[in-house]
Amino acid sequence: AVLNAQRQKSLARELQHALDAVGTKEGREAFSQVEARKEIAEVRAQLDAGKRAAELAARETRRVVEAKDDLDESHRALETELSRAKAQLHESREAERSHLQKLSRCVSEDKHRAEMEAVVAAEEEAARLRSEVIKAENARAQAE
Repeated sequence: AVLNAQRQKSLARELQHALDAVGTKEGREAFSQVEARKEIAEVRAQLDAGKRAAELAARETRRVVEAKDDLDESHRALETELSRAKAQLHESREAERSHLQKLSRCVSEDKHRAEMEAVVAAEEEAARLRSEVIKAENARAQAE
């Protein structure tokens, strides 16, 4: 669009020079009044078309710049959202790690407690069995 506008401006300058040439003495001699008016009207129409094309190109350029600005703003918003998501992911992973450590500690404590209870139960069973052995020995000694 910008190149088209530049071409239109160049054409407009050439046409303006042609209009200037028609206005000179040599130009008046080369064209009759009717031909000159016709040529001037055509040149003005081309000039107007060039101006319209330049205005259209300028509007299109503004639209493209606005679209780019909108995209840049969207990009910044997405970058911010991505940063927040990364921070939240990091926090979640830290919380998960902490929770797993607590669970591991609890499991370890439960395992230790269960082992201690098994030892106590085994000691109680051993004491009960010793008591039975002693009773059995006493009973055998009395029986003899």
